[in-house]
Amino acid sequence: MSPGEVPCGTHTCHVYRTRAELLATLVPFFAAGLRANERCAWLTSGPLTEGLARSALARAGVDVDEAAHSGQLSVVPHAEWYFKKEHLTVDRLADLWLLEEEKALDLGYSGLRVSGNVSPTQARGWKASLHHEEVTQRAFRGRHIVALCSYAREKCGASEVFELARRHSHVLT
Repeated sequence: MSPGEVPCGTHTCHVYRTRAELLATLVPFFAAGLRANERCAWLTSGPLTEGLARSALARAGVDVDEAAHSGQLSVVPHAEWYFKKEHLTVDRLADLWLLEEEKALDLGYSGLRVSGNVSPTQARGWKASLHHEEVTQRAFRGRHIVALCSYAREKCGASEVFELARRHSHVLT
């Protein structure tokens, strides 16, 4: 299955090694979502910046300015989305994504497509990251959401990848 052929309710783990691998997965993931009339939210962090993500989408033929202007596409830094929200717990985070899905559907989009590089949140602790993935997996099941969580391979050993696989519907490496 390619990144663009992911069904709704899917919560996929993507383990990457390089920026090129990250882009090779995320650009077709979001391009497919835009073509499918999904509201797309790309939360960027190292090794990708907002500018690099937008440029990569543009090189793939996406009219990034139009998609952003219409509200169909948001490309924002990871820290801006996650860390500026007060009292953000794992359960509250899942609720926020469900509200984003409802907004997308109310605006006439077919669903919500979201991706974030989760590696920065690992600073809060591996157990917290795993709990986040468990809650997200349960919350997104059966919803009009397609999610892809990226983890840097350099920060995950074999046991961590196994634990991530248990908490996602699919794994890409």
